[in-house]
Amino acid sequence: MMLLLVAGQASGLAPPERIGLVPMTERPTDELWALLDAPQSTTADNALEALAERGEATKWRSAELQPRYAVSTTQLETTTRCRGDIADAVGVLGEQSVEKLAVLFAGVMLSAMLSSVAANQSLTFLPEIWRFTIVQLLCFAPYGYLSLGLVFPEDLQRYVVKLYTFLFPAYRARLRRHEAGHLVAGHALGLPVANVSANAAYAAVEFRDGRSDVAQTLRLPKEAIQRQKPRYGASPEALAVVSLAGIMAEIDEYADAEGGAADLAQLQS
Repeated sequence: MMLLLVAGQASGLAPPERIGLVPMTERPTDELWALLDAPQSTTADNALEALAERGEATKWRSAELQPRYAVSTTQLETTTRCRGDIADAVGVLGEQSVEKLAVLFAGVMLSAMLSSVAANQSLTFLPEIWRFTIVQLLCFAPYGYLSLGLVFPEDLQRYVVKLYTFLFPAYRARLRRHEAGHLVAGHALGLPVANVSANAAYAAVEFRDGRSDVAQTLRLPKEAIQRQKPRYGASPEALAVVSLAGIMAEIDEYADAEGGAADLAQLQS
């Protein structure tokens, strides 16, 4: 579960509010909604502003961040309605992911044992060396699983999530609710959304990268993109709110969260 968020602040290179010859404020509402999929981030941004002025996009930039203040464990327990270890409830430790990997490993080991015994008993028509090779390969299947986890941990985690979403519809609903929390919070704080995915193979809400928009217009090299001032003025507090929104969306429905570790790790990076 991933949250891909790139933010920054406005620069002097912001394009005008007109697209073609017709101002945004004069365009039909249906056309404004269609412009949300425009490749230019500023186009979608201006379209949302125009829709908000007409009372259509009522949630766009509707939230304001509160001043900083220290939050105690008691306040967290009251807000989240979680009792006991708050870190475990919000999924910061990633114990749920470890449990999924452990359950899958147990399943692989049990399957390997049963398959090796069945192969040894039923493949008597094969030459002895072939039967021995097949049985040994099945016996060592759990070690292959462990090797994949060491060499490709992210890929293995993704396949585990894909398997769980296929087998358990409730987990798929939890995953979608988590990503919806990111989406709603980012929209309310005025971060244009580039893409939303909550399927089994990949789950993330991607917000538009304003620097790439400017670079595309001016055809700047990649090194110059990194030197550009970010266009969207999202503060670290705003990024934290969007990151935690997925956790809170889960807690609100299920009283705990499973995607907290990945979101917080990405926020800190």
